[in-house]
Amino acid sequence: MHVGFWLNIASLGMMAVLYAVYLLRATPFWHSSKVLAINSLVIMLALVCDLSYLALARNARSGSGFFHLCAIFLFYGSMLLHVLYVRELLGVGIGPRELLVRTIPFAIGFFATLLLPRPLFWHLTSLDLVLLGYYGYGWYLVIRYQKNLNNAYELPLLLIDLTVLTLSLLIQARLSSIRFIGFVHSFSIMSLFLAVQSPEQLIDGQTRLPNRLAFIYRTRDITRRHKHRLFVVTTLADYEELDSLLPTGMMGDIVSHIGHVIKRCSRYGNLYRVNNQQFIVLMDHPDPDSVREVTQLCLSAFSDSFSMVRNRLPVVGFVTTIRYPDDFTTTEDCFLALRQLRSRTSFSALGNTSASVLRTGAVKRRIAVAHLARDMGNNVQMRMRLIPAYDTTTKRMHAAKATLLLSNDQLRDATPLEYIPIAQREGTIGYFTDLMVKECCLLVRAGFLERYQMDKITLALSPRQWLQYQLIPRYMRLADYYGIPYNTISFTMPASMYHQRLSVVLSNLDDMHKAGIRLVLTGYGTGYTGVFDAPDIPDTVASFSPTFTTPGSLAKGGKEIIAASMEVMRIMRYAAQVEGVVSQDDADFYGALGVRYLTGPLFGRPILLSKQRGQWNV
Repeated sequence: MHVGFWLNIASLGMMAVLYAVYLLRATPFWHSSKVLAINSLVIMLALVCDLSYLALARNARSGSGFFHLCAIFLFYGSMLLHVLYVRELLGVGIGPRELLVRTIPFAIGFFATLLLPRPLFWHLTSLDLVLLGYYGYGWYLVIRYQKNLNNAYELPLLLIDLTVLTLSLLIQARLSSIRFIGFVHSFSIMSLFLAVQSPEQLIDGQTRLPNRLAFIYRTRDITRRHKHRLFVVTTLADYEELDSLLPTGMMGDIVSHIGHVIKRCSRYGNLYRVNNQQFIVLMDHPDPDSVREVTQLCLSAFSDSFSMVRNRLPVVGFVTTIRYPDDFTTTEDCFLALRQLRSRTSFSALGNTSASVLRTGAVKRRIAVAHLARDMGNNVQMRMRLIPAYDTTTKRMHAAKATLLLSNDQLRDATPLEYIPIAQREGTIGYFTDLMVKECCLLVRAGFLERYQMDKITLALSPRQWLQYQLIPRYMRLADYYGIPYNTISFTMPASMYHQRLSVVLSNLDDMHKAGIRLVLTGYGTGYTGVFDAPDIPDTVASFSPTFTTPGSLAKGGKEIIAASMEVMRIMRYAAQVEGVVSQDDADFYGALGVRYLTGPLFGRPILLSKQRGQWNV
């Protein structure tokens, strides 16, 4: 038989696999993805038309030309729908009007090909050129909205998919075989659909929950119709850490068990599983009692630990509620909130079994911080919060710890603890670090130290910022540009970071030592802060956390421990700093122990400065 006949049969087989997978799902085909359903139907009709054309042409019967024309139109139409399916996978909605606009070039190209069938460029007809433009549009969508993807492998998968389709179009133009396009598109649709689902989402006898595509479709429908909804999101924490620690397949069993428990929430609303660690209950009529019941059911999924060899493995989860349109107004904002929740981790991957409720306000603020970190436009306002440190030797304020606060129309005073983690994921952490250093340099040049009779500004850097190469040389270049001495700004680093002995951190510390810049080690008295392998850098300050030196600890017999700790600092030749001093008695106690620097409410409230018209109001 003709090779094209077997290509059509193979394409029909792949479409049969696609439909068979959907029969194993709890989600109706149409409700999961309208574009995928239409595209698969279009390919099926195109294959039937082409098989009819082959049968009629073999018997030399009339009407074969009509079926051939229909097959060509439908095969090419599936190419357009495939690009729209990629757009849907990225979580980007498309309305009826926009769909019409996207279809007009296709219609023009098709009729131009009928009127002028000769190739316009190489072997490409006008319709082929239009479809190449659509594939270019698909590349643009993938690159622009790649952060909407939930799994790391989806980005290269979509890029490979579009590349294969582009090459197949060029090959088809050379071979003049439309059946080759049909075969490639059938294989591409089946592969892409199967690849974006996890094994637990495809065939799972316990959960059988609707997948991420169904959630995208429903969320887009909600944002288009402007109806009030409530999403109860259950997030499994530490998924990556646990998956690397556990035997192969065990994490899937744990997620299936959690999904089986959460499935009981389906009587309160639509239940979805949008990725490997999140379940969502979409409630149309969220009365307080129902929301409370759903939250308790979701929390109960984490009440049991799981067997692991001879031990019991605890799992941590978080439950939160997101309201539409109070907390988000677009599908992209909704997925941004889900990504923010996925980044939450427990204190330890193998800690106690627990679950907690994350309030809606925290999610809403995280969305606003993410938007601010992505778009640092002219509407961003800056404020600097400076906490003065008192020098017990000179009896005056010695330095001020600076924190850069960012605000816009939707957000007020975002701290580095909020925007730096987002900047790291966005790849803009270097920009924000330079911004913080630059504003401190401008503050020094504006006369802040002279105005408040201080010697230094201490800039608080997060652990993520210390993992940047050339951190200190970049600061030195900025200091030279603004004409300030290097030692007027010092930097803080969590003491526990040095224990990891990362090469980039050691390199930055070596640059600080050579430039004569002071290092302030923070976090003593909390977590693990080793003293025997602490950096041997002159003029280093060890800052003790208020949780270690509170008045309560002084009253409970902790004075001897604090005194011994300060003696260790003296042996290490560190200048000690105590934070959170609230009374004169505490200040006198620390002064008698030889503590050099004190901060806290006793020495005044934090200094808040605003930047207006490019200048700090000192």
